Amino acid sequence: MECPLARIERLKAPQAEAKARLDQVRADLLAAFVAAHRAGEQVDLLEWIEAHLSATGTPASGFGNDLLGDPGFVRNLREGRKVRQVTNELVRRHLAR
Repeated sequence: MECPLARIERLKAPQAEAKARLDQVRADLLAAFVAAHRAGEQVDLLEWIEAHLSATGTPASGFGNDLLGDPGFVRNLREGRKVRQVTNELVRRHLAR
């Protein structure tokens, strides 16, 4: 019978590999949004923000607060809020860096 600690150690390696693959997919997705933006393609702002949050681990409230002084910004977008053109451009410039 396998020791519980040995089983835990045996399961850690695949978990670490899966996390590394997921992190790479998140980074690739974010890079694809940036590349599409730079190529002049119109990308959905909320999808881009979600990719950024996922890839960087940034909390939604922190993103909105740091960029716009509005911790509810992403939540409001998720609920259907529309943004002014100036805000849209500001957020897109920030995400394209």
